[in-house]
Amino acid sequence: MATMEEQYRGACTETGSEVNEDIARCLAESTEGVVDLRGKGSLRPLLKPCRVTDQDLPALVQVLGNNTSVTDLSLAYQPITDAGCTTLAQLVEKNTTIQKLSLRSNSFGPAGAEQLAAALQVRFLCCLAEISGHLVFDAAGL
Repeated sequence: MATMEEQYRGACTETGSEVNEDIARCLAESTEGVVDLRGKGSLRPLLKPCRVTDQDLPALVQVLGNNTSVTDLSLAYQPITDAGCTTLAQLVEKNTTIQKLSLRSNSFGPAGAEQLAAALQVRFLCCLAEISGHLVFDAAGL
């Protein structure tokens, strides 16, 4: 069976996306159901940052959509916007094993938050979606 890194490289070819070597490295390093794709600004200095943009998400969602071993996914400290939330919402609806999704300190606003909230309602098994540190929540005093 192909590793997640190999699956990601294949998904990039299929979606016509460029391979993001940071994502490939993080997927290769992932262990025990945890995929940590935290960006710069993470409070874990020993973890080399991984930059994920909206353009990277279709291939990543293709890899993780049917994955049954990942239970914890961090996309914290990334420049993911409202447009990227459309793609992430597909992942949330499709993957039934992710129990923790961290989207702390991304760049999406109210429209992206609404898309994710709708997807989380469909996917009622998700235990925790961490979305603190966003302008939309900061402006509302949350």
